[in-house]
Amino acid sequence: MMSSQRSSTILLFDFGPLIRYLSAMEMKNTLKTFSNQKTAGRLSSGMTLMLAMVQTIRFRVLGLVTVSVLIPSFLAGMLAVNYLDKIIEDQVYQNLTDTARRISLDISGWLSDRSSDVKAFTSSYLLTEEVNQLLPKTTSSAAREKSRSAINKYLAYLLEDNQFFGGFSVVSASGEVLAGWPGGAFPEPDDPATLQRTVKNSLFMDASDSDGLRIVIAKQVGSGLDRPKSYFLAALQGERLGSILEENTPPDSNAYIVDASGHLLRTPASEATFNAPAQVIVKTFSDDARSFTYSGKGGEQVIGTSYPIKYLPWHLITETTRKQAFSPLAAFRGQLFVMTFLLAGILLIPALYLARTIILPLEDLNRVSRRIRMGEAGLEVETKAWGELGELVSAFNSMSMSLKLSMEEIQAINSQLTIISVTDPLTGMYNRRYMADHLEREMKILQRTGEPISIIMADLDNFKEYNDKYGHIAGDEALKEVGEVLAYSIRETDVASRFGGEEFLISLSHTDKEGAIKVGEKIRRAVEERIFDLKGKKTRVTMSLGVATSPEDGTAFDELLEASDRAMYHAKEKGRNLVCSTADISSEPIPGDPTSS
Repeated sequence: MMSSQRSSTILLFDFGPLIRYLSAMEMKNTLKTFSNQKTAGRLSSGMTLMLAMVQTIRFRVLGLVTVSVLIPSFLAGMLAVNYLDKIIEDQVYQNLTDTARRISLDISGWLSDRSSDVKAFTSSYLLTEEVNQLLPKTTSSAAREKSRSAINKYLAYLLEDNQFFGGFSVVSASGEVLAGWPGGAFPEPDDPATLQRTVKNSLFMDASDSDGLRIVIAKQVGSGLDRPKSYFLAALQGERLGSILEENTPPDSNAYIVDASGHLLRTPASEATFNAPAQVIVKTFSDDARSFTYSGKGGEQVIGTSYPIKYLPWHLITETTRKQAFSPLAAFRGQLFVMTFLLAGILLIPALYLARTIILPLEDLNRVSRRIRMGEAGLEVETKAWGELGELVSAFNSMSMSLKLSMEEIQAINSQLTIISVTDPLTGMYNRRYMADHLEREMKILQRTGEPISIIMADLDNFKEYNDKYGHIAGDEALKEVGEVLAYSIRETDVASRFGGEEFLISLSHTDKEGAIKVGEKIRRAVEERIFDLKGKKTRVTMSLGVATSPEDGTAFDELLEASDRAMYHAKEKGRNLVCSTADISSEPIPGDPTSS
């Protein structure tokens, strides 16, 4: 917008809109260039960055130090870790084996003691005599019931306050239950051969109990060859096995008993987590393997050992997770990592000194030169340097300042040329080229927001006669003063331009048709009332104006321009010195341009 303090009509207009226009064009070009660079840079940015790093002096010096210090340190550390890994693994296997052996011996000793107890129970004279009464088929029912009652009392007496046994039973060689306490402690064996194997092996397991496993110790009652055979069965309390496991298993390990099929034999007192896969356990029985590594059910690596249990066809599995077993090694890895980097840091001190005295000035020189190539003239290398390097830095800074002065002169000239390219040389107003770009840009913005935009096409009435009467110099002065009137009659956000000859075009953003007509009427009156002083002669001019508004009169610049032009000619047809809009034009065909304006 024009400043009221200016005296020269050639420089009456404010160049704020021009500056905004140039800034927008520059930003548009910058974004376009950036977009292209970004698209192309995605393909090679990683390789370019790597090559740039490799080519720096700092990378070469620090890389040499790093290779000389870190690689030997880490190789030594890896060898130490591998050696310790083997030692710890052997120690873990040994500890697990010792634990399994200790638990197995405790279980075997406990079973041996209970077998001795059963042997003492079967040596009772009362038990032998009463059983002999039950075995013959010829014994009466009353006698058999009396003997069974006597045996049950004896069994109840044995079971009283006994924490090791859960029940007793006396069976015949055919598997018939002759007596038992408590009642139903043992069902009749389905297969007499199982009973024979039980007696032969002295004890056997019975895993059919819903409460868990049972261990049954079997002994023959009496030893007379002339008497039918009978057997004394004693069921051990399985909870004791769980207690033995819990008492002897370290906190960071698990221990449990498995059979040859890989099934977990769990007692109520032992709730160990079962990690070992069945196929691993079967392998320990078949190949006599004692140490193995496998993946547990949680996915963790597990180290385990297997040890047989005497008197039973079972194995004892002891295991621990590899994470728990190798936790000391993990701590050592961290310490080794810290020690390696501390050593590297100590050795990097000389390299840092060299970087400060030699590398940093060269890097700053390179960095500043790149920024100057990008257009930031006048930058200087601030890092202090001595000797030949200092002279190089001083010469570079001098050339940088000279380049800055030259670029400022070129930029000033380019700015003037840019202003000239969008400015009318006679009136100092914007020219047709600028107005066209401005309107296209404004219409695109306002179309997105839905706001209206209006333009006013203004043409001086009978200006050809004015020139013929007063001369072209007087006409030029009149055009300048009309431009001044236009500048004072519009808002700062509006733009006025000389569109050609005696035609002017005004852009009114965020203005509907009614508002534009009011502005046009304001301009018309201001021009009509202006007195032009031409070498003592008082003259006046008038102006016809045509108003068009987007979007109703068009959404493109050419459409809006044509509509305002038609409205302006309609004003001339109605007698000139009028403001008309497209709404004032009748539906009849519009006549051609006047032969004389």
